[in-house]
Amino acid sequence: MYELQTTKENPSSTDIPIKIPSDDNSSESDGSIDRKLEEIVSFA
Repeated sequence: MYELQTTKENPSSTDIPIKIPSDDNSSESDGSIDRKLEEIVSFA
C-alpha cells in the first residue's frame, strides 16, 4: 500500500528505489517506513 500511495502522490518517486519489507516485518519497520515516507515527501 505504501508503494502505491507514494507513487500516486509523488510520480517522481519512481526514480527513487523504495524497498518496503514484507508484512512479516511490518510491525517492526512501521517507524522506518514512516521516516522514509517523510524523507521522500520533504525531498520532493
